[in-house]
Amino acid sequence: MTTIAEKNAKDHKSISVAEFFERNKHLLGFENDQKSLLTCVREAVDNALDACEDARILPSIYLELKQLDSSHFKLIIEDNGPGIVKQNIPNIFAKLLYGSKFNLKQSRGQQGIGISASVLYSQLTTGKPTKIYSKIGDGNTHIYELNINIKKNEPDIISEMTVDGDGHGTRIEMCIKGKYIRGKQSVEEYLLETAIMNPFSSIVYINPEGKQFEYPRAIDTLPKAAESIKPHPHGLELGVLMRLMKHTPSKNLTAFFTTELSRVGRANAVDICNRAGINPKTNPKRLSRDDIEKLLNALNTAKIAKPPTDCLSPVGEDAIKKGLKKEMNPEFIAVMSRPPTVYKGYPFQIEVGIGYGGDLPAEGPVSIMRFANKVPLLYQQSSCVIAKSVIKLGWKRYGLKQSNGSIPLGPVAVTVHMASVWVPYTSEGKEAIAAYPEIQKEVTLALQGAARKLGIYISKKRKSKEAEERLRAFDIYAGELCVALSDLTGVEAEKIQTSLKQVVADKVGDTSIVLHGKGMEIQTDDDNDDIPKAPVSEPQENDNNTNPTEPPQTQPITTNDNPQSRLDIFNSDKTKKATETEETSEYVIIMKFESDPIVAEKIKNLGKKVVADIFDGNAPAVSLPVRASSNVHYDKDKGLLYLGNSMSERNFLNFAHTRKFMQTMIIASKCKELIEKGKTASIRELYYELKHNIPGTKENTFEGQDESDPLIEDLETMTDSLREELHLKADSSGILFGQIVIEDTGDRIDCSKLGKSGLAIPSIVDDYKFLECEAKYVLVVETKAMVDRLVEEKYHIKNNAILIGLGGQAARGARRLIKLLNERLKLPVYVFTDGDPWGYYIYSVVKTGSMNLAHESKRLATPECRFLGMTMKDIDNFSLQKVTEQLKDVDKKRVNQLLNYEWFQKLHWRKELKSMLNKGARIEQQALASKSLEFVATEYLPGKIARKEFLD
Repeated sequence: MTTIAEKNAKDHKSISVAEFFERNKHLLGFENDQKSLLTCVREAVDNALDACEDARILPSIYLELKQLDSSHFKLIIEDNGPGIVKQNIPNIFAKLLYGSKFNLKQSRGQQGIGISASVLYSQLTTGKPTKIYSKIGDGNTHIYELNINIKKNEPDIISEMTVDGDGHGTRIEMCIKGKYIRGKQSVEEYLLETAIMNPFSSIVYINPEGKQFEYPRAIDTLPKAAESIKPHPHGLELGVLMRLMKHTPSKNLTAFFTTELSRVGRANAVDICNRAGINPKTNPKRLSRDDIEKLLNALNTAKIAKPPTDCLSPVGEDAIKKGLKKEMNPEFIAVMSRPPTVYKGYPFQIEVGIGYGGDLPAEGPVSIMRFANKVPLLYQQSSCVIAKSVIKLGWKRYGLKQSNGSIPLGPVAVTVHMASVWVPYTSEGKEAIAAYPEIQKEVTLALQGAARKLGIYISKKRKSKEAEERLRAFDIYAGELCVALSDLTGVEAEKIQTSLKQVVADKVGDTSIVLHGKGMEIQTDDDNDDIPKAPVSEPQENDNNTNPTEPPQTQPITTNDNPQSRLDIFNSDKTKKATETEETSEYVIIMKFESDPIVAEKIKNLGKKVVADIFDGNAPAVSLPVRASSNVHYDKDKGLLYLGNSMSERNFLNFAHTRKFMQTMIIASKCKELIEKGKTASIRELYYELKHNIPGTKENTFEGQDESDPLIEDLETMTDSLREELHLKADSSGILFGQIVIEDTGDRIDCSKLGKSGLAIPSIVDDYKFLECEAKYVLVVETKAMVDRLVEEKYHIKNNAILIGLGGQAARGARRLIKLLNERLKLPVYVFTDGDPWGYYIYSVVKTGSMNLAHESKRLATPECRFLGMTMKDIDNFSLQKVTEQLKDVDKKRVNQLLNYEWFQKLHWRKELKSMLNKGARIEQQALASKSLEFVATEYLPGKIARKEFLD
């Protein structure tokens, strides 16, 4: 009876390598029609280049693709190489794993499969033989037509003949099935990249459409020839060592190690044998497997020099540069060649070339061109160590845009070439290089070296562009600046502009002036502002009836410096008086203040200083106090925030300052005009009056009020003047009710008889005259809704009080009025806000001043004011637990910031703030309505004032 095993044994057989690859042609790169066409071209071109290099002949290659029908092509390639002797032609083209590349030296092919695999593919897809012409310089041309005997992996010669023919070289003609494409992974792309990394070659290509492409030779010298080397001990595996010992002609181990392996001397050989416990005179063929493994372990730990690198044939930095320039024409090229090194005993070397700009596409991802032994790798990019290293590098530091984990963007082509005696491809298709740590390290180092050069160039180019933009900016803004300076000083604008142009011409090349301003530190912030940034910004002062959410802030630095002395020209008893209103025939109100001549002279002197800089050949500049939190300090004795002595500079030749410098002078000129004409303007009116198109450009002098408002504050500090002295005012913000009669520019206003509307508080209140006042105190209320409630309950009438509603953060006019009522009329001031950190901060602004307006604290702050509520104790005292609001994370963060402010360090304030955190609650003024609508006016406020339940 026949067993199953015996039946199966009848089917067991061996197949030839040709038959194997016939069934698995995808392993050789013949995966689809598109890639198959490219693979045949690549194998033919690589063979031609290798043949020429080995013979030390500068390659000249002719390649043509003729389209036979929609899916079939005739490939013709001819080279000027040494040719092939007649008897070797059949085996080279029609026998797989036959060739001359089975030694340790750099070459394009490594397996003896390439061109014979193309012949196999041609035979499989068209059934037609391949035709080969060979001339070796003996006056003959040998011609073969052949196929491959699949079963035997032997040539099947269809015809052969020899005819007369001069010269030398090889010509191949084969018919193949394929698909022709353009663009990426096309024949044209392959030839372009081949021409870049083989700049010593000349290639002419005619595509299926009859269009001719020429890739001319860029250099006339070949790379150095690669020499064969012996295997290095540190790259050996056990099976390889066993095979070498089995077939060695050496009679003892010493001779074997010194002749069959690289870099092993006689002393090394003896030492290796001794450490393995084996006699050096032992015949290698008589060793057991265990003995050979001991020797291998000893080899791996022995100190043996790295293998020689003359087996490599790198392209060279100069050649890569010329190849990139010839084919891609970038404006800049950076190259980097790493010293040869070793992985698994195999020498290799990494070369990188980076092209930037020029004819490279301005948009899109960087082009990554990968090469192994001068051969382009067009497929499996994501699997290749080269692409992985390029993406991982981090190109932002070198001036390119890049998202995490993606290819960088920019007009850049990156070429990375690995030269090696054995390239560790990830598959038989030879399209991607494996990520051995040693290889990845060298690729990264080479990329970094070239990228640093690129980064330097991009930086210089950016600076050059910035210089051009600076010159343009100087030219654009100079006209407006010179007109403003002329208005300030009376000097002819044309004369100023002529001198300014000369200053720009002289100074623009001086980067210490142009980039950063005379005497300025280098600035790297994107905004590059001339005012140093605070670690955390303070809320902007609000002159309108809004309540902005305040961002976090750090505690100001406290010093022992005294507050800056300021000219307090608004003291009602001494220096400032509004003149009688002058009514002209046009019914225009003229506003004149005793301070006008002083302020006008300060503004004029500012302009004179700038003009003097220009006429002296210096960069025009102005100094101004730093208005950042780092320069804001707290005076414990006076209970005020004040501005320190730190100064910054605004320089017209500092590109970051140029536009702002021009705008500052325009504002100064307009303020001088307002003073001289006796007119006032709102900051909104000022913005619109100064905004206009700059002649010859599409730019405006101001694009938004957010540009002009900060510069008004700068002008205040530069001239040691106040906004109102500059004849500027903000929109009305805040409202007043109460037992007081005010005179405003001749009009008598009884604030107790204004119904529900009240008196809108203007920006300028120093011209108010307080004619009568029966009020006992001033009550400052945060929210408009609470003011409406108190007015409806006639609180101000019943309690002889002045109500001032803030509507959120206190505006300058409201703060100044509170100060005047306290200072002139000696009225106590009580502040009533929500029981939350934002309300407490509003109180602190009224009391001590603010970060942004620290230069005006002396005039705006009222240190004698007291905090009335709401407080955390109110929650318990008035049973308001059910109407509290949960403290949010942003509230908690703000509470912790207040705890760090020096002006909140009093024990009762620290207890209050910590209680808020412990309760995790905040309470609004309107929560008192839960008791009754009248409760706040009839019980809460009168009771707390009577009991003097204040926080200060």
